[in-house]
Amino acid sequence: MGECAGPQPVELPDGSSKVDLRHQIRVPSSNPETWDEAACNDAFHTLAKTSSKESYLDFTGNFTLIELTYPEFNSWRAKRGYHEANFWKPRDQLVAPQERKTWQAKPGCVLSEAENAVLKVINEIWPDGILDHKAKARDERIRDRLRHTQQSTVSARTIQRTLKNIHFV
Repeated sequence: MGECAGPQPVELPDGSSKVDLRHQIRVPSSNPETWDEAACNDAFHTLAKTSSKESYLDFTGNFTLIELTYPEFNSWRAKRGYHEANFWKPRDQLVAPQERKTWQAKPGCVLSEAENAVLKVINEIWPDGILDHKAKARDERIRDRLRHTQQSTVSARTIQRTLKNIHFV
């Protein structure tokens, strides 16, 4: 807390002492309700200077397992059916919704209700416009997502018809 003097030695059963030398991040007080951004400025700077790998050696293995680029995270998220995260996006990918590319029906093509359901799922699973070109795996992912959204199952033919009538713009 903000009032703490620093890491205190801990006496171990064998009589030796141990001091936790990891970075100590001081917060303004013990009552988080009183914190504001200005009061936490020192804590933010200290946190920014720390390295999780150096400060928390016992967790280093776990940290290296969860370091993902945005495309890796987004692909992981989409494959598991999670909604697009709004908390993390690279600056170069921050695009106004009206400027964002999506899968859409080609001009002059009118999609059926089932094809529109497939189109919606394709936008959820492949928001970056890169489709899985292995038809069997791709179709199964589409059908699986449709089952999770409690929509009817569609045939491989409906999926193929949809793919023929859409493009990424």
